[in-house]
Amino acid sequence: MMRKKVNKNLDFNKRAVSAVVATVLIILITVVAVGIIWKVVIPMINNIINPSTACFDALSQVGLGTEGGYTCLNETNETLYLQITRGEKENFELAGIQVIVSVRGNTYSTEYTGDLPGPNEDKVINVTNESLGLSLDDMGKIEKVEIAPIIKSGGTTKNCGTSASTRVIPTCSE
Repeated sequence: MMRKKVNKNLDFNKRAVSAVVATVLIILITVVAVGIIWKVVIPMINNIINPSTACFDALSQVGLGTEGGYTCLNETNETLYLQITRGEKENFELAGIQVIVSVRGNTYSTEYTGDLPGPNEDKVINVTNESLGLSLDDMGKIEKVEIAPIIKSGGTTKNCGTSASTRVIPTCSE
């Protein structure tokens, strides 16, 4: 009879060991699952969120300089000069500027991708009537000018919407 008690105790210990192994395996599977989520899902969410935050930064940092006489219309050669200003933030890549003009209730736009301002820089860009699709007569009747930053994020470009506008477009002084 004594032997049976010993065997029962051994059986009980075997069950206890398998419960410990099962618990360790569940913890291990949980840790691996958290690691997979951390490595795969978090970067995917960041790729979705980062362009949006970059647009917020671009909208607050890219502007239209209206003082100093650099934003003006040259009626002689029918060219619109715009001083594009950029703040200090470097966490977005400026890929271009969409220029939108209003003439007689219609809007016309063009994208400028030439020499763009870097952080803490101002650049004057020139926009011709041909690039806007305007006649020479309409160029002198511009009612409003708006700019919208275009940023590059991950290999795609995104237009962030209007960041600055002006209704007063003075004639350039020679």
